[in-house]
Amino acid sequence: MEFTLEGDGVQWVSDTIVRALEELRQTAPAGRVFADAVVGVLERERNWVRWKNDTCPPFDRNPELDSTLEERTSAKREVMRAEPEEWAHSLGSAPLTEIWEMGYRDLGDLENPFQCVCQKRH
Repeated sequence: MEFTLEGDGVQWVSDTIVRALEELRQTAPAGRVFADAVVGVLERERNWVRWKNDTCPPFDRNPELDSTLEERTSAKREVMRAEPEEWAHSLGSAPLTEIWEMGYRDLGDLENPFQCVCQKRH
């Protein structure tokens, strides 16, 4: 038996879903997390129903008979084993390295840049 909503029914369902999710999000203590979990479960259910309606097509892949897993992954493993490049910023990021090289050493220097003794350090 086919059943589809039309017109006002579709709008009502849509509005109800929005209101229900907003109510869940506002529920303490972790309403947003719970609402996101509910959305995730509903999305999985929607996918499962679609899969069942399509007469459960298989989702397994046929193995590649002409190559082994080791052969298919050897290039990726070589990249992963390579020595990483030296990091360009000695203090973690470009802004931190730049600030250190300018002579700033603590938050006081940054809060009062015109009174900083860092200018004398150069």
